[in-house]
Amino acid sequence: MINCYVFFADPLMVGKVSSLAQRVESSLKTIKVIDIVQLSKITASKDIMITDYESYQKLDLNDIDESIFGKTLIIDDVETEEDGNVTYINKNYLLTTITEVISNYILENFKEKNYIPILLSTVTKSTSYPCHLYQKNGHNEFVVFHPQNTLVTEALIQKLKTTSFDFLYIEEDSHHEFLTIVSKRTINKDDDESENEINAVESLHQYIIDLGFDKKIIDLTKSLHENLEKKYSHKYMIKLFDRFRHMEGSFLYNHSYLTSVIALTVGKELSWMNFENREKIYLGCILHDLGHKFKENALRESLPKSKLMKLSPEEQEDILQHPTRFSRHLAQIDNIHPDIIKIVECHHGIFEDESYPKQIYPSEINLVFALFALSHEFAQALYKVNFEQDHIAASLDQLYEKFDKGNYKKLISIFKTSMENIFLKMVA
Repeated sequence: MINCYVFFADPLMVGKVSSLAQRVESSLKTIKVIDIVQLSKITASKDIMITDYESYQKLDLNDIDESIFGKTLIIDDVETEEDGNVTYINKNYLLTTITEVISNYILENFKEKNYIPILLSTVTKSTSYPCHLYQKNGHNEFVVFHPQNTLVTEALIQKLKTTSFDFLYIEEDSHHEFLTIVSKRTINKDDDESENEINAVESLHQYIIDLGFDKKIIDLTKSLHENLEKKYSHKYMIKLFDRFRHMEGSFLYNHSYLTSVIALTVGKELSWMNFENREKIYLGCILHDLGHKFKENALRESLPKSKLMKLSPEEQEDILQHPTRFSRHLAQIDNIHPDIIKIVECHHGIFEDESYPKQIYPSEINLVFALFALSHEFAQALYKVNFEQDHIAASLDQLYEKFDKGNYKKLISIFKTSMENIFLKMVA
């Protein structure tokens, strides 16, 4: 909310200009000031003052500096002109000029910002973040909770533990820098810092809900997960569910979970998406990368095989062999559907010459695998562009061009439309 202080010698002008200012911009709150003492109590801000020259002279007499306001508009007989933060407006052009000046000022100084929620446990001590951390106080009101480039202290961590709110927020433009800091701390974290494991999945939930995903999909994943844990009693599966839970906050976890949310969202539009296929999709999504010995290697998911071959022998073995190694173990478990095993074994086989451990052709896959592959690739694309809407349309176009064939062709149009409705509806 931006305050607009109206101060005139003529009481009739107070009402006239107050009414006009409110019509100019809905975010303006006009305050009719008729006592100069009230003005003297105002501290420096980006607020606006609208006055006339006679009243403006009174400010000088009372040592009130108009520079405490972000913008001062003075109505008089002079031609419209600018002098610092003061704009003189000819009263004959009151309507058009006030509208133009206020609108331009707000556009330049109060551009609408998008804020991304981050879980409180994401904030770790002895870390300096390159962006402000905000607290949300109202529907669209954010205030700085911790300033940028300032070291997080133990006192701040203790304060966070006693707060009543669930999230802090960062500006969307700072998301990439913030994720870089978070990723480095996750990979380089010492064993004795395990209690600070970054539990970012709820933040991701909130972010994708804010973008347009249905909260019912989040609830569906929880229900599916509970049912699957009851369904599989094999010791190896119990260990897998436990391992996935302990991955919470890592890229591997968030990437896998996001893939499932995308697939299940598109699944609402598909006539063949029954309960059994939802289970296959969800289980395939959360299991497909658990074959990694080291979870940080999942960060290299999107690298082509030619670049993977330049890594150390240990990294190569872990990354290139995780699909085959893991799928063999899964094949020994009762009740595991072949579709799930195929997702695990072949999810890196869709890249033609860059595929590993082997290439899989569109004619070799069914619709369940096709939906997983599209969701997996789009999830990767979202991370590559940091969820920036300006780039999502191009990512979907590239996905469409790449997968407009075989069984992918039966899904790609529905998939593209579904994701456009989620991520691009605010742009239209």
